[in-house]
Amino acid sequence: MNGPSFYGLFLNCLLKFFVMKKKIIITALTILFISFLIAFKIVSNVLPIGSSLPKADVKMKDVSGNTVTMNEAKKKNGLLVMFSCNTCPYVIRNQQRTRQFVNMHS
Repeated sequence: MNGPSFYGLFLNCLLKFFVMKKKIIITALTILFISFLIAFKIVSNVLPIGSSLPKADVKMKDVSGNTVTMNEAKKKNGLLVMFSCNTCPYVIRNQQRTRQFVNMHS
């Protein structure tokens, strides 16, 4: 019989699979490590409690379409900024709770 046997082909494919799997794992771990480094750098730039509000005079549109700055929006108790997505199931489920919080503290 000329050529490789079925067993030889099977072992060759198995070896290639494990080499490929090893490369994928190394790539995934590298991406995870780089992501961790980027996240740590971002988190390390957090404003300390009591810092003044950065870029408080930048004009932007609120949810009603009015132009407002953060200095204009803040009240005597401060300013709460929420970043949420109106298509997120968690946000949709808790809209009433958010409204109650706003009504209690405004």
